[in-house]
Amino acid sequence: MSCEANETDCRPATEDTTHCTAPHGPTPCNGCRAKADDDDIASAASDADPSEQLQRDLDAAVAAGSSAFTIAPGVYRPKRDLLLNNARDLSITPGGGGRVVLLFQCNWGIVLRSCTNVSVADVTVDYDPPCFSQGVVTSSDKESFTYTLDDGFPAPVGENAISDARFAQAPIVKMIRWDPSTQLELGLLKLAYNASKRRIEHLGGRSYQMYIDPDLHGDASVYRPGQIVTVGPRAGHTILLTNSSSCTIEGLTIHGSSDMVLVEYGGGGAHTWRSNRVVRNTTKRPMGLLVSNADVKMVILSRFACCPSR
Repeated sequence: MSCEANETDCRPATEDTTHCTAPHGPTPCNGCRAKADDDDIASAASDADPSEQLQRDLDAAVAAGSSAFTIAPGVYRPKRDLLLNNARDLSITPGGGGRVVLLFQCNWGIVLRSCTNVSVADVTVDYDPPCFSQGVVTSSDKESFTYTLDDGFPAPVGENAISDARFAQAPIVKMIRWDPSTQLELGLLKLAYNASKRRIEHLGGRSYQMYIDPDLHGDASVYRPGQIVTVGPRAGHTILLTNSSSCTIEGLTIHGSSDMVLVEYGGGGAHTWRSNRVVRNTTKRPMGLLVSNADVKMVILSRFACCPSR
């Protein structure tokens, strides 16, 4: 979920804080969501949660001016952004050559805010549950299509209030058609926030119906029975560098995003993006076909940028 204004209306206001001047829905937009994390992180009380401890340890390393920080191998499930705030000259890597997996909930990811010369390397990022609904088309006409939800994917409506709000208030919901044999994209339709007849209904069991205004968004009958469809609301970015300069993101494996994947937002820029992989998670069954719900790499209001991800 993000604010109703364009992202260019949400910009860092000062060197040490991020503030959005635009009206919000129920959660912060991409440009200022990190500001909302501070109180949540500071009040975290559960030492049993390794994700909360990881955030506290990162905060302590930044406060101490450490030059290196190692993350213990394992799987972490952060409840908010994993946030680095006002860090300088800090390298973050997995410890002992082990594997670090960060499983976020939709709208959250890794955020570097007001950082200089900070590097993050060799971690895996995914979302659990996925940030999109996926299933098989069962019928369609000009104004709607129905599909049966795949196991392991969230329902577009009716599961919980947070999920319902994400689909209802996302600035854009993308409905992408996929070939079931080749798993390649066949085409898509996009529904904007104020789209006429943007409506999703639960028909019972695992069956759902998407309504589309053909005069505004196209003919829904292009969604043919047997095709796979992903229905994804655009929400938060996955890796967000805001008001920062000369940072390095290297060797990350990213299996999902609810909006753009690698984003620079304001600041001095001069970041390095190297050897990052944005790929499907082939170990999951059924495999999610959607990895990025928008641009894989985006620079917004940075002075200059270097070294696109490759």
